[in-house]
Amino acid sequence: MTTRASLITVILHTGQTTDLGLPGASPRLTPTGHLVYQRGLALWAAPFDAERLEVVGSAAPVLDGVRAGDFAISQNGTLIYVPAEGSNVQTLTWLDDPTGNPQSAGFPSAVHGTFQTSPEGTHLAVEVAGITRDIWIYNLVTGDRERLTNQGNNGYPIWSPDGEWVAFRSDRFGPFNLFRKRASGAGDAERLTESEVDQATSHWGRPGGGEIWFTSEFTNQNDIQVLDLQTREVRTVVGGPDNQIHPTVSADGTLLAYTSSGSGYSEVYVKRLPESDEVKVSRAGGEEPVWARTENVLYYRNGFKWMRVEIGNDPRDASVAEEIFEGNYLNVGGRSYDVDSDGRFLLLKPAAVTASRINIIVNWFEELKQRVPTGR
Repeated sequence: MTTRASLITVILHTGQTTDLGLPGASPRLTPTGHLVYQRGLALWAAPFDAERLEVVGSAAPVLDGVRAGDFAISQNGTLIYVPAEGSNVQTLTWLDDPTGNPQSAGFPSAVHGTFQTSPEGTHLAVEVAGITRDIWIYNLVTGDRERLTNQGNNGYPIWSPDGEWVAFRSDRFGPFNLFRKRASGAGDAERLTESEVDQATSHWGRPGGGEIWFTSEFTNQNDIQVLDLQTREVRTVVGGPDNQIHPTVSADGTLLAYTSSGSGYSEVYVKRLPESDEVKVSRAGGEEPVWARTENVLYYRNGFKWMRVEIGNDPRDASVAEEIFEGNYLNVGGRSYDVDSDGRFLLLKPAAVTASRINIIVNWFEELKQRVPTGR
């Protein structure tokens, strides 16, 4: 998980700092009374009182597609920026055979985040960055696309075992908490947790589908927790001083795999449920474990290598991890690949980088004042 940057003010002669409560970076003050800053690949603005150092109105997105930190604003209202095209843009790519050639999944290149294929293999829930980060549903058969979320920033989508729901995390009410919505798009999103710390969905439990496994990001550690969807009770499964992330449960519901930094760097561990000792199954590093859909075979990535381990009933008897392929596929944080029921890998391949250019917008302050009124 990634800690979000937050904008603060500093009084230089006293050292006093104040958190403005705005997640973002690269702030700029304008003569119009705005604080302009970057959030993802978009510019946002908020009405700002420079004398009191206070945000005095609601923030809103004002321009999409800006490369991180590469913008400047003149005093007379000219905005110049480098567009984000070609920067962190990826193409969803199938790899049917580790020794074969990757094939595009047929969707436009974009700035993707985490994703997961549906249980029946016909749809994909994927995080896509725009002015905000949203969950989209891609139809892998027809190539159609529909946006599932439209409020706040959303990510880490996972499917319910019956394919009817998608759970995800969203910051629409503050910290990233857990939500779910019907994959068809019908109805509103339902809030599942209320926490002061950021959380990230990782696995919707099988069999039965009554549990969502997720990670909570505390000050100095990440803990693996489980939400019971009937009682809404949350319990910690793996905690402590280390970072434990990427929890996922085997198809038969008996084995938990996750990434932990307890050895000083990331490794993949497996433990038998409900309670048992953890067993390290990766070698020389590992992260992002993904179970095969029908058997206790575990995949994970180690840098640009993908590994395979046969676990069996007892994690202590796991096979030695073997490399199955290597490739320049991107790691976006969270889970950046998936394996369908046919054993095909869905990965993120860097898109062809276009030549950089600089865009110039004159009289931009007029548009800024229309999008984010300050009362001046």
